[in-house]
Amino acid sequence: MNFINDFFGFLFKYYSLGKGKHYGFYSTFITVSALISLNTIFLENLFLFQIEDKRSILFNSEEWKKFIVPSLIILACYWYFKSRVNSISKQYNTYSVQKKNIIRVWSLLYIFVSVITSIFSIYSVRNNIRWW
Repeated sequence: MNFINDFFGFLFKYYSLGKGKHYGFYSTFITVSALISLNTIFLENLFLFQIEDKRSILFNSEEWKKFIVPSLIILACYWYFKSRVNSISKQYNTYSVQKKNIIRVWSLLYIFVSVITSIFSIYSVRNNIRWW
């Protein structure tokens, strides 16, 4: 299993507690899509602004074009996880408690780092702050 599948399994288990299976799936894939979108924003700002000294080309275009990349990420995550949700959930449930704890720590760290790096990169682009 790769990290994204383990991360999906962790979130699916968390969101499904005491709720229906569909609630867990939709909440999980939207969360994963949002974090991948934040990582895309960070990488775009890192490569274009910090290294190339250019402004964002993906998100500073016309109004409707701003939603193309996040929409494609959401669709890709939906298609990827919709057919694999049962196998990922079964695989995650077979893990030992120790491995689930390790996945939980890495997942929470991934969420924290994704949000913080995106905030810093957006702030630096907006205020024209170079990191080096």
